[in-house]
Amino acid sequence: MLITGGSGYLGHYLLGKYLGSYCVGRNTYKNSPLLRCDLQNLETLNKLIQRGDLVYHLAANTRIHLLSKNLELAIRDNLVTSINVFRSCLRHENEIVFTSTKSIHDRPLNEYSLSKLMSEEAAKFYAEKGLPVKIVRLASVYGPELPEGKVMSDLAKKILKRNSVPIVNSEREEYFIHAHDVMKGLEIAREADSAKPYELGPFQGIKIIKLARIIANLLERDIEFIPDGKGNNYIAQPCKHLSSLGWEEEITLEEGLREALKNPRWPQKR
Repeated sequence: MLITGGSGYLGHYLLGKYLGSYCVGRNTYKNSPLLRCDLQNLETLNKLIQRGDLVYHLAANTRIHLLSKNLELAIRDNLVTSINVFRSCLRHENEIVFTSTKSIHDRPLNEYSLSKLMSEEAAKFYAEKGLPVKIVRLASVYGPELPEGKVMSDLAKKILKRNSVPIVNSEREEYFIHAHDVMKGLEIAREADSAKPYELGPFQGIKIIKLARIIANLLERDIEFIPDGKGNNYIAQPCKHLSSLGWEEEITLEEGLREALKNPRWPQKR
C-alpha cells in the first residue's frame, strides 16, 4: 500500500494504523517507510508507484485562505499532482482511492473546491482509459488531535481564552467526520463504482453556534456567544453515499470532541 500526503493530518492518522505501508510525503510516522517525492515529478513518481497495488491519494493543499490568493498554487498542488498520480497508477495498473471534498456544489465556492472538482474530472478521464479509481468526497476531518487552523481548534482556543466569543457565520452548517470513520470508509470505497463520487460523512450537519456550545460544555466554560452574521448554507452536488455500501459512523461528534479536548498533545496543553 502507498499513501500520498502521509505528512498531512489524515495521512498521518492512516499511517499510524497501517504501519509498514509506504508514505509519499515530507515526514513519516513511526516505522512507515518514507519515500520522499515531489508529486509534480512524474518520472520519480513512476518509480515509487510500482511499490504497491493500492494507492490512497490523500495529498492536497487544503489551506483555503492561501489558495484564495493564488489559483495557480491550487492548480499546481492539487490538480497537477493528482493528474500525475492518476497517470502513474494507470501505467502500473494500480488501484487508487482519491479523496475529494464534500464542499463541491453546483458551482465551486473557492479555489480549493475548484481544484478538487477539476481533479474529479481528471479521474473520470483516466477511468475511461482503464484506471480503477474510486472518488470519495470527505466531510471536514478531525481526530484524536484537533487539526490546527481549522474551525474546531480555533473555537476551542477562543473559548479557553475569552469570556465572550464572536461566532462568524453562526447559522452555517458544517459536516465533520472522525479520522477513524474515514479510515473505515476508505476501505469500503474500494468496492465503489469506478469514477463515481461517493460522499463520506454524516447526513446531518451542525451549525457553528451549536458546535461552539458543545465545545464550551466539554471544556466546562461558561461563555457568551455573540453571533456575527448567519452565513450561507449551500447544497452539495448530489451523489451516492458510502452508507449504501455498508459504511456507518462509529464515533459521534461529541464523543470525538471529548477525546480530542482531553488529548495532552492538543496545542493548548503544551
